[in-house]
Amino acid sequence: MRKYCAIGAVLFLCGSLTFAGTTDKEALSAANVMVQRFADSWNHADGAAYGENYWPEAELVNPSGAIRLVRS
Repeated sequence: MRKYCAIGAVLFLCGSLTFAGTTDKEALSAANVMVQRFADSWNHADGAAYGENYWPEAELVNPSGAIRLVRS
């Protein structure tokens, strides 16, 4: 399951960058680093590191569709 989450995140991010029409190597590199951090934090069950992937006041949509404001 963890592998599929990481793969899904990478595919989503790559698709988003392609759709936006960006070919900037720096932006792609930064995005890849963020996705790797996300996958590593998820795979190691590191809640603090996982939370670092969110903006200070992000919204989290859980699997049931409920929206929760996340504050760091």
